[in-house]
Amino acid sequence: MWSYETDPTLVYYSPYDAYYSHKQVKILELHDYLGLPHAKKKQFFGPALQIIGLYINPTLMMITMPALARDSLISAIHAFMDTTTSH
Repeated sequence: MWSYETDPTLVYYSPYDAYYSHKQVKILELHDYLGLPHAKKKQFFGPALQIIGLYINPTLMMITMPALARDSLISAIHAFMDTTTSH
């Protein structure tokens, strides 16, 4: 799950000994209450985040893809469009 936070106030989450956004702490507390597993290494908070390999920066209204991933995507598209073999 990911979301945005308009309130810049951070809240302390004691199980991870870290500060996160209010919404993020609430969802972690709900997961704790329901017994759903979660990991500290997957808890991110910041003005720009990497989501499924894309760098998302809502402040700059930009989504970027690392060069290697972009090159792989372009190669896959070219291979798909190659009409020398049947697809």
